[in-house]
Amino acid sequence: MTKTLRTAALAAIMISGVSGVALADCPAQPKPPAIPADGAKLTSKEIDAVVKDYDAYQKDFQKFNECVVKEYKAADDAMNAVIDAYQSKNKKK
Repeated sequence: MTKTLRTAALAAIMISGVSGVALADCPAQPKPPAIPADGAKLTSKEIDAVVKDYDAYQKDFQKFNECVVKEYKAADDAMNAVIDAYQSKNKKK
């Protein structure tokens, strides 16, 4: 099975929720904070608030990302095991 086909199959499994790992186990993907287009127009209080919001977003996104990467790795490992078993079965014939 080609890597592209394996990636597509893995994506389909993850999207369909058939894998043993559910995205529901991860926190919701955080929404990016409102980032002003022109920082030069901000007051000291406004930039402090933007930085605070961004720092919170960064922290939340890091948790989300770590979880999703872990789940992807688990799904990828499971998919590779299925492919290996399938290929081994066909080699025996």
